[in-house]
Amino acid sequence: HRLIRRQRQMCIRDSFHITLKHHNSKNEELYEKNKKLLQQRQTEIKGAVLGKIELIRLMTRKITEDPLVIMPLLDVEQIGEASIDLRLGNSFIVLKRAKARFLDISTKEKDDKVNAYEFQEKIYLGIDDNLVLHPNEFILGSTLEYICIPLDIMAYVIGKSSIGRLGLIIATATHIAPGYKGTPTLELSNIGNVPLILHPGELIAQIVLHRLATPLKEGYYGNYFGSTGPEFSKYLPS
Repeated sequence: HRLIRRQRQMCIRDSFHITLKHHNSKNEELYEKNKKLLQQRQTEIKGAVLGKIELIRLMTRKITEDPLVIMPLLDVEQIGEASIDLRLGNSFIVLKRAKARFLDISTKEKDDKVNAYEFQEKIYLGIDDNLVLHPNEFILGSTLEYICIPLDIMAYVIGKSSIGRLGLIIATATHIAPGYKGTPTLELSNIGNVPLILHPGELIAQIVLHRLATPLKEGYYGNYFGSTGPEFSKYLPS
């Protein structure tokens, strides 16, 4: 009986080791088989929208690590699950209706065009002031926050849905390029039927960020780099 029991224990032990070895072999085989798929998946994730955890990590990078800067961030609640809320600044560019009959948006020489200051003017509001945007009226504003985008990130600014349902359409550039620094200009238009009152400091838009598959060596240094308020169109001489 002892011999039989001993042989049985040895069989169980050997069977266990064979099963474990087979299991590990299967895992290694499965890993190697899916290695390329995993690498491809990691590349796809780099182009995905950044979530709250990634946004906070970006904003807490060291200066030497090219952090995401959004300042002033007056409330941590502005950081959402996949975006960061932005506030309306206190400077605007408004249209002087009687000063220009038409605008030529062609690419011909600027000398033949209307000067931007002839039909637009920049105004500044106090923190307790407001601006009435009438139906079918268009103005330029900017974010209150000064934004610095890292070289491995691109972004775009979109309007908040709740405000859009009231008739306020907010547009900006198709995207904010890696390396951009400044206060993005917001194109504000009232397509509703009633006037809308705008208040500086109110949450009005949100920025959504994506990670690049390959970081850039040099960032954006275009016409609107370093802006501290809404910018006149560079299509026209100023």
